Amino acid sequence: MGSFRAAVGRVVKNCVGLETFNGHTITPVLLDRNAIVVDLGCNKGDFAAMMLGRFDCSLLAIEANPAMVALATKRLGIPVENMAVAGSDGEIDFYLSGNPEASSVVPSIAGGGQSSIRVPSTTLEAWATCRGIASVSVLKVDIEGAELDVIDSWDGRTPRPVQWTVEFHDFMDPSQRPRVLKSIEKLKGFGYEAINPTWPDHIDCLFVDKSALHGLRGVWLRLGWRCISVFHRARGLLRLSRR
Repeated sequence: MGSFRAAVGRVVKNCVGLETFNGHTITPVLLDRNAIVVDLGCNKGDFAAMMLGRFDCSLLAIEANPAMVALATKRLGIPVENMAVAGSDGEIDFYLSGNPEASSVVPSIAGGGQSSIRVPSTTLEAWATCRGIASVSVLKVDIEGAELDVIDSWDGRTPRPVQWTVEFHDFMDPSQRPRVLKSIEKLKGFGYEAINPTWPDHIDCLFVDKSALHGLRGVWLRLGWRCISVFHRARGLLRLSRR
């Protein structure tokens, strides 16, 4: 029954231009042949491998954990940058978790008793400016709590992602919830349409630049997202009532 519901969910998403890759929802129809995809928090490269296998895109990957950098570089066949995209430039403590996917610059996300290493850090704006990148087609952000500092420090211009697909981590650290909501409002204030298939959590949030939603296709996508948002909100309320 669960697999049937999942299949129906995928069909409904596809009807409104959404597709999920390794837990991150995007709008594939907005990727052109010259698409630039940036993977922040590449880990072992699952999302990046799906993007390279599906789309004719240029992919840039960044990962703070040196062990994961070596693994992803070998798997993807492209150099993965070893650094943390965060709220400041310089160096930052990176906490190594027993679960490699939970290692983080945020100790509460990485878990207790973990060791730490120092890694280079950069803001999103500084990283893009250094590489001459003004815009990206998809920015995937799964950096275990550091997404809040990244969004907080972003100037709204450089780089200008057409799509952000973000995993927020208030489900792991509820104290982050006010900042998560503030980050969402900031991106909306910068002209992004917000879609959250995981409400009342924020595990898989998509933000699409409204300026990319042209003509009838844009009208159709935004109407579909409104409808699917109502469905997810109703489903979330039902789940909350059962807790």
